[in-house]
Amino acid sequence: MKPGWKIKRLAEMLELQNGYAFDSKGFSSSNGLPLVRIRSLKAGVETETRFSGDYEKKYIVKAGDLLIGMDGEFGCYEWKGEPSLLNQRVCRLQGFTGEIIPRFLFYGLNDYLKAIEEVTGYTTVKHISSKQILEINFPVPPLADQRRIVQKLDEAFAGIAKAKENAEKNLQNARALFESHLESVFTQRGPGWADKKLEEVCGFQNGFAFKSNTFKTMGAPIIRISNIQEGRIDTENRLVFFNPK
Repeated sequence: MKPGWKIKRLAEMLELQNGYAFDSKGFSSSNGLPLVRIRSLKAGVETETRFSGDYEKKYIVKAGDLLIGMDGEFGCYEWKGEPSLLNQRVCRLQGFTGEIIPRFLFYGLNDYLKAIEEVTGYTTVKHISSKQILEINFPVPPLADQRRIVQKLDEAFAGIAKAKENAEKNLQNARALFESHLESVFTQRGPGWADKKLEEVCGFQNGFAFKSNTFKTMGAPIIRISNIQEGRIDTENRLVFFNPK
């Protein structure tokens, strides 16, 4: 370990707040504040489920808060959505003592959470407790080093996000150009073009209604509606198989 760095338990540097089990009778799709649920953590924005009942202000989550999902995949995420409510099985890291910059912890904590996840047994889904999180031993450099590391990582991730945005824009532009060219091919008719019904130029064959109890894990793949994705046949996912006799 570098000079000046220390190993400290998270419990020595911050507080952990568990989410609240809001009454499902108050759930709504349009009224109240959004509920921060585990499934919404990766995106960092609110879900469609809202809560219109009474709540304590201490459970309001704001942009920039660090949240941890405590079931399934253990991970620390930065909330980016509107003010929302901290739901059960999601916890918030708060009350930092000043020894550690929250964003520095954010960048390094997931490796430790993943290590706990890998050794956690389960029946249906993995669980992590508040105590396990607070007992994590985390390396803490001087504040000046923390700021420098955070700045470098912020710049790197900002560059990655910009590159991803540009790539998506280029892909959209390429699709638009292709579709425009394709449309022009079929609308700007040349000499000798003629209108034909599809039945005059090709044949049709309906699919067979395979019974789901005959599906296998190997064999001849069955193409279903769910395999048709954005004008292409997706053979990587959703495939089921049939063993012809």
